[in-house]
Amino acid sequence: MKISIIVPVYNVEKYIMRCLESIRNQVWSDYEVIIIDDGSTDDSGKIAEEYCQKDSRFSVFHKINGGLVAAWMDGVKRSTGDYIGFVDSDDYIDYTMYQRMAEKALKYDADIVLCNHFYDSREAGGKLQVHHNPISEGFYTGEGLEEIKVKAFPELGKDYISPARWNKLIRKTLLESNLKYCNSNVSSAEDVMSMVPNLIGCNSLYYIDAPLYYYICRKTSISNSFNDKYFEKYKTVIELLSQAIRDKEKPFEKKEKQLYNFYGTLWCIYISRAAISEKEKEKQFLRLFENDKFLNASRAISKENGTTALIYKLAIQKKCPKIFFTLKRVIEAIRK
Repeated sequence: MKISIIVPVYNVEKYIMRCLESIRNQVWSDYEVIIIDDGSTDDSGKIAEEYCQKDSRFSVFHKINGGLVAAWMDGVKRSTGDYIGFVDSDDYIDYTMYQRMAEKALKYDADIVLCNHFYDSREAGGKLQVHHNPISEGFYTGEGLEEIKVKAFPELGKDYISPARWNKLIRKTLLESNLKYCNSNVSSAEDVMSMVPNLIGCNSLYYIDAPLYYYICRKTSISNSFNDKYFEKYKTVIELLSQAIRDKEKPFEKKEKQLYNFYGTLWCIYISRAAISEKEKEKQFLRLFENDKFLNASRAISKENGTTALIYKLAIQKKCPKIFFTLKRVIEAIRK
């Protein structure tokens, strides 16, 4: 069984060698590594080229910068493996990761194999933490799988299956059939957009309850920046996932409302933390009323969705942004 490992690269000269070494050190040897240099302006592309000379299984392709989604989609189109895996170029993986995942894929003929991962913020002064998915280790198909699929959607106040690309091994034919739900213009929540259709569309899944991937958390200034295009990107993600639900004829009607509530609340949290004026925050909040679905979906929010969600519900029902921003500040002050 051949695995195609896709590595999107953009300005990661400090990290790319560690990433590629962790792949080259894999116990599983039947793989190809497709490196997509997405228009890097540092030495990332050069380092990748030099690395490819060490091992014929590694190849690099250079393209004009088009964003993460376009980069990994390009990698999928170039792949020749039976299964697809992803590794982000500033992360790295356990040397047994693909061995353990491939064994389960072969034994159970699973469409998707999923594992846990580490959040590694040690380089930024933090610590190593393990992420756990809200399911038990084992093989899922039939009715058991249908129960798992409801946990594939992000929902306020509840744990859901990690939507990341990089902690999964996916049958290539399944992934290809769901590329139509991927929009290369989306640069926020892109993994939710890309992976949820695969999770709800698969016929079998094996979950390995072990952290085999190291996701590196780096300090950035993005939390204080503001990009008003994110709202349109959130709406695009919701629309694509709603279409996937309709196409696959899955009984997930309530999930569409949950998506509007999840991303509506996320948008409010985002603008509340942005370095913009109060007047601008209120203006951005009112964008939620460009689409009645945000208002209508908010009626379904309940206590189990959490305090922030309830504040969002009150604010949007009253069409009063100050309710959200004021109460959010009070809650954060109390928690401190």
